[in-house]
Amino acid sequence: MGIRADNIYKIFRDFMALDGVSLNVGTGELVALLGPSGSGKTTLLRIIAGLEFADLGEIYIDREEASHTPVKERRVGFVFQHYALFRHMTVFENIAFGLRVRPKESRPSEGEIRKKVMKLIDLIHLSGLHNRYPAQLSGGQRQRVALARTLAVDPKVLLLDEPFGALDAKVRKELRRWLRKIHDELNITTIFVTHDQEEALELADRVVVMNSGKIEQVGSPEDVYHNPANAFVYDFLGNYNAFDGFVGEDGECRLLKNGEKLPAGTERVRLFARPHDMEITPQPQDKNAIPARIIHINPAGPMVSIELENEQGKLLQAAVTKERFMELGLEKRQTVYLKARDMRLFN
Repeated sequence: MGIRADNIYKIFRDFMALDGVSLNVGTGELVALLGPSGSGKTTLLRIIAGLEFADLGEIYIDREEASHTPVKERRVGFVFQHYALFRHMTVFENIAFGLRVRPKESRPSEGEIRKKVMKLIDLIHLSGLHNRYPAQLSGGQRQRVALARTLAVDPKVLLLDEPFGALDAKVRKELRRWLRKIHDELNITTIFVTHDQEEALELADRVVVMNSGKIEQVGSPEDVYHNPANAFVYDFLGNYNAFDGFVGEDGECRLLKNGEKLPAGTERVRLFARPHDMEITPQPQDKNAIPARIIHINPAGPMVSIELENEQGKLLQAAVTKERFMELGLEKRQTVYLKARDMRLFN
């Protein structure tokens, strides 16, 4: 069941929430809408669901125009950040709710409901907990129940708005893997909203980076990270260092050092480099090396993160392997030299 948004505009009073957004989501895809607060990602999700209506533009679900179709008729499953479970109902009754409230002519029998609900409880790995109430569950378990309740009514597509936003980091990671597994088993077209870059890059087939009501880039996680379309995408998808520089006659990017004049016929540009692309040496290896003083070392994690300060007091970031860190024997307040192995130029 594919989804298509064509030239969607949405204005709230004097705020342009969506500014001509178009997007295609293929059948069975898992797509992340990623962006900062106010970028329009939740508004787009709600318009696809039918919880909001676009001022201009069309929504197609399974090739059928659905722009003005009421939410109940779209057969779209929507999972909210804060579970929205019925506190007075057990896990079983929460999941069964959507089936029980169907019109009599389309309502399954009690036996069919029980069979389907128990199968979903097994799918979300909560077997044996069907008689518990939401207050007796952890946050991660409640979110799984919320997803199972949505899946019980056989939605055409699944929409999730910051589904793991209220959970701690460890539980978020566990539920990411679980959601990917569920998605692959059911092959249901899924769109989820997040502002967590790691979550989007780890979970999605494609990432849609949004900013100020527009789409900046759509691509695979590898593509948007390694080949960002512009400075915003590069900035939003990770830490970076920014430098003044110029492009030489040979087409190579070069840093402009403090007090250095621009070569004739060139113009100043902004160059960017990720912390893991910064090479650290005790002595300058060439004229592009930048002297900097180490002000903080964080050895936690697979890489050692190092904060430095250059001669002008600007903060810089580098990341090296633990082996390289031990080899260099780096210490706080030590002066070292930095060189970017890979620099990006954005016009």
